[in-house]
Amino acid sequence: DDNNLKFQPTLNLSYSYINMASYSFVSPTNATVNVNTNSLSPIQIEPAMKLVSNITKTCQTYANASVVWNLMDNLVFKANDSELPSMPIKTYAQYGVGINKYFGEKITAGADLFGRAIGRTGFGGQVNIRYNF
Repeated sequence: DDNNLKFQPTLNLSYSYINMASYSFVSPTNATVNVNTNSLSPIQIEPAMKLVSNITKTCQTYANASVVWNLMDNLVFKANDSELPSMPIKTYAQYGVGINKYFGEKITAGADLFGRAIGRTGFGGQVNIRYNF
């Protein structure tokens, strides 16, 4: 592609179903505590923007930014009959940069660095190699 700069808007939607089993815990005072929870079924909505630059025909860099909303993330933990504090998944922003290198039609290697802010903070990265069969 001869275009050196591209803007790619995306929308990622995901749903998870997590069914956690109840369990019993014996405290240091030998009291049995029954811990149970409801099923967790969060829906994640992530609109994103990516700015892609083709350095060469086989090398591409990009910068991206997104906002991640989590719905239906209410997990209720109870120890015996006492409800434990809620830990919802807060809305957060994610941003980062990356590079992809294409080695022929079958192999692609890449690296990403990203950060998170607002409801979730921190940074991370990943290195990946993809082989197309």
